[in-house]
Amino acid sequence: MPRRPRRQRPGIAGVNAETARSVYVTLETVKSHIRNLPAKLEVRDRTQAVVWAYRAGFIDRQPTGASTARITPGVG
Repeated sequence: MPRRPRRQRPGIAGVNAETARSVYVTLETVKSHIRNLPAKLEVRDRTQAVVWAYRAGFIDRQPTGASTARITPGVG
């Protein structure tokens, strides 16, 4: 059976790289934190982690439909 190519989420790699640059860590560090996030929040996957963040008030909804994350020192 031929091996299927790995599914890529459009734009995620760019966001991870941008995050790494903005907080002065390596891309691998960002990936590691994202990979571990669902277990720490006790959710199934990354999508549920985003829902959790909205409900907890970490992400504000802007009128344009775009969202921004608020970084709260000491939380996590």
